[in-house]
Amino acid sequence: MVSPERAPMTETATKQPRPTWRDHMDPKGADPGPLMTRPEFVARLTAEGLDVTARTLAYWESEGIIPRSVRQRRDGVPHSMYPFWMLRVVRVVRELQKSGAGNADIREKIIAIPWLAPIELAHGAPESRQQAQEISDDYHDAIGELRPLVMRIARLHERMTGVRVLDTELQLIDANGRRSRLGFGGTVSDVVSYEL
Repeated sequence: MVSPERAPMTETATKQPRPTWRDHMDPKGADPGPLMTRPEFVARLTAEGLDVTARTLAYWESEGIIPRSVRQRRDGVPHSMYPFWMLRVVRVVRELQKSGAGNADIREKIIAIPWLAPIELAHGAPESRQQAQEISDDYHDAIGELRPLVMRIARLHERMTGVRVLDTELQLIDANGRRSRLGFGGTVSDVVSYEL
C-alpha cells in the first residue's frame, strides 16, 4: 500500500477550482448588485422563458460552461448566489446549444465574452452642469411623452379585464440588477385629459 504522501499526483488532486462569476468582474472588488439564490435565479430564468433547472446550472458550473456561483449565507443558511448579469450568460448558453455547439465550444465562447462590457460602455457622467440639466430635461420630457401611452394601455387593460387599474409604473433594470421605478401617479380613472 502506498502512503498518501508518496502516491502520484492525480488529475483530481491538481485540478484548480473553476472560476466564479466574481472572477469575471472588473474591477475585482466591483459591486455585483443584488444577488439571487439558486432557486430565485431559476425562477427568474423561467419567467424569462428559459427552461433551466438548478441541476442543469450545477452541471454547467462543474463543467466550466458557466462561471461557478458564489456561496454566501442568507438568513444563516448557505446558498449558491448569482448576480443579475448571469441571466445573459445562461441565455447565450441556450442559444449556442440551439445552434448545435458542443460543451467545449460553448465553454470557450462564454469565457471569451466580456460580460460586463455593457456597464463599461454605458454613458459616462455628464461633463458639465449644463449637460446634466439637458439630460435631466430630456429625461423628464420623455416621461411626459410616455405618460399618455401608459394611461392608454392601462385603460385598455381595464376594459379587457373589467378590473380598475389603481396605479402604473415603469421599471428600469440596469446591468447590475438595480431597479428604478418611475410612477405615473394617480389612478387611470383620474386622468380625464386623455381620451381613448
